[in-house]
Amino acid sequence: MGLVATHQTDELAARALAHRRCEPFGIAIARKVTSGTLAHELLGIDVAHDDRGAPYAAGTDSPLISLTDEGDLVACAWATPQEGSRVLGVGIDLADPSDFDRENARERIVRLMFFDEERALAKGAGLDDRPLTWARLFSAKEAAFKATSQALRAYYRTNDEELFFEVRDFSSTSWDEVHGVARVGDAAYGAARLDIQTIKVYATEVEGLALTCAIALGKGEL
Repeated sequence: MGLVATHQTDELAARALAHRRCEPFGIAIARKVTSGTLAHELLGIDVAHDDRGAPYAAGTDSPLISLTDEGDLVACAWATPQEGSRVLGVGIDLADPSDFDRENARERIVRLMFFDEERALAKGAGLDDRPLTWARLFSAKEAAFKATSQALRAYYRTNDEELFFEVRDFSSTSWDEVHGVARVGDAAYGAARLDIQTIKVYATEVEGLALTCAIALGKGEL
């Protein structure tokens, strides 16, 4: 199955998920497979998709999962919350810094996708001219958005109210590769309705790509 980046993904999984009462958990990347194949071979599960296209593990007592792909790489993150765990969702995302290589294109994307506070964080750190900076911040948004999907799916089982938020509604609150994503706008209301207290983000780099894992945590989690 051609797994890659074992050291980086093992370390990232440990930072994000250890001590959260959600064993077994993990993050894995493979080359040139489909996301469904990766999840099935790693976990022995079948992947289904809800009405919004978000993947989930079919069957009862299945782990929370998230999938992403970029180029010929596919990544899967999973966690299995046990009694007392406040983990409500997990999100994984790969982002390519080359999408931010050209200055004109980067400026358009930055204006469209990032808040003033995020632009100030990157500029204040002297990193606003680096494509990897924006790839990491964008990956954090994507991973945070994905981390809400499991709680959102559970919410719709018992609620008719539609919740509307999108990737760019999520904003980094500090320049920190380890964690620091908060909800704003419609995402803030949505997270409150989903009982998500905070979303923590953990990042690394794999083969030049930004890899981010986000964990949605319920009330009571430190």
